[in-house]
Amino acid sequence: MSPRTDTTAAQLYLLLNREFTRRQSRRCPVCAPPVPFRVDRLEPQAPNWEVLVPPDCGGECADLLRELVAEFQILYELVPSDDDENA
Repeated sequence: MSPRTDTTAAQLYLLLNREFTRRQSRRCPVCAPPVPFRVDRLEPQAPNWEVLVPPDCGGECADLLRELVAEFQILYELVPSDDDENA
């Protein structure tokens, strides 16, 4: 498995939001991806972040978000931002 790319929560949110918007078949006025947050790993290869999927809007949004999160968890490692380290 190739190493994941380090990114901050803010950067990862922007990537998720851009791809979520791009893949929607029609624009949902209610849904947007939430900001990712760090979690403790259960296994060394497990992702270190997740998002809380919002309530189902009745469209494709929840399934699309789950799909994106699964794809992006393989690609990205969540690291603290400079602001987190100074807090």
